[in-house]
Amino acid sequence: MSDALLKELIEEVRNVRAVLLEQGGVSRIVEPPEFFTREEAADLLHCSLPTLDKLRAQGRLPWAKPGQEVLLRRSDVERYLREEFQASVR
Repeated sequence: MSDALLKELIEEVRNVRAVLLEQGGVSRIVEPPEFFTREEAADLLHCSLPTLDKLRAQGRLPWAKPGQEVLLRRSDVERYLREEFQASVR
């Protein structure tokens, strides 16, 4: 991508953002959560809660339970997905 095209795209993004802010369409950028609950992780992985618990028990998905709820790091869930996808295309 040329520098001129990149500068043009950046300027266009700024213009769109300004219009959205004026219209109240964008108030802030929302970062994805750093941790998922069991339900959220199972949803993302398209698996059942028992399957997710099996992956946790096998040590394939690290987890923590700082309070009442089991939490899984987003980066660990994404890593697992990448590894499974790569294994399936080999």
